[in-house]
Amino acid sequence: MTDLSKAIRKYLAGYAEPEAQAASALRFRFGHALVIPSYAEAAGVLDTLDTVPEGCRGPVLIVLVVNEPPEAPAPRIEANQRTFHTLERRYGRGRALQPGMRLRDHPRGYLLSIDRTGPEAIPKRQGVGLARKIGLDLTLAAAVHSKSAVAYLHSTDADVRLPEDYFAASERADGADGLLYPFSHLPDDDTGEAIFAYEASLRYYVAGLLSLIHI
Repeated sequence: MTDLSKAIRKYLAGYAEPEAQAASALRFRFGHALVIPSYAEAAGVLDTLDTVPEGCRGPVLIVLVVNEPPEAPAPRIEANQRTFHTLERRYGRGRALQPGMRLRDHPRGYLLSIDRTGPEAIPKRQGVGLARKIGLDLTLAAAVHSKSAVAYLHSTDADVRLPEDYFAASERADGADGLLYPFSHLPDDDTGEAIFAYEASLRYYVAGLLSLIHI
């Protein structure tokens, strides 16, 4: 066992979220892993799932973590429930792995949904960070359990359109520890100015970090 394998197993044993224990029920190998947190995004989640490209290493395991905080307002709670209904209409009921966790077939591989709503809501102030960790811990454990040759664990949002070379691009990364993909925001009539300002702030922050590196 390599030092990296020992570190991964130590992490999973001591720091992974409880959902990672479901990995033993995923009796298949996969070539890519993609984690998508979703909070009241029923309108866009299908667009994201529809644009998941083929995996150049094999089937893709998509983990959709539908989540909300304990104090979520009623419209957002209802939107999350629409997400579950939408998944069932598009991909069927699938099979239950454990309470709040269902596995379905997806055109690119497999779709695993995790329900962190209602009584299982994400604790206050932990939000999307914990939702991503839940999905990533599970995919990491599944890769170890199934001995899948996964180079990277990918994570995106539930309101995006992924490019066709999304997974292929990581094959050209030459052993990088982490990857940040190019992105752009598409404004609409209501959010155009705010979206441009938000994207400018992101790029300004990255530019500032790069300037520090070169000082």
